[in-house]
Amino acid sequence: FIKGNTDMKSIISKVNLDSAKENEIYTSTTPIPTLSWSKDKIIFTKSDAKYTGGEIIEIDSQGGNDNKIMETKNGLGIFPNLSSDGLNIGYVAVTYNDGFKKNALGDIKVSSNLGLNIKKFSSGTQILGWLP
Repeated sequence: FIKGNTDMKSIISKVNLDSAKENEIYTSTTPIPTLSWSKDKIIFTKSDAKYTGGEIIEIDSQGGNDNKIMETKNGLGIFPNLSSDGLNIGYVAVTYNDGFKKNALGDIKVSSNLGLNIKKFSSGTQILGWLP
């Protein structure tokens, strides 16, 4: 899950359900509005402080090996999801116009080759995952 702290940082944490112990695995000095995960990777949007642009980042399940998959400008790529083969990414591209509107439609886009060959497929508010 994502949480903020008193230093205005965003923190990604995992929780062991057996012990209810929280483990902070990644910290960002800028907002992290959304994330998703696969069996061994966590993928998330990291925004600039004004939400006018950002990056889609991938880390391993322990919070290491961070890798910038792609950069967005004039908005954010939110609710990023990797395909099961790890070669494609789907996300909702939302544009910042003096603020984001709750449940506003964005462009559903898929990028093959992780950041290249971006295609718009539809409009929507969230991507939940991939079907095989």
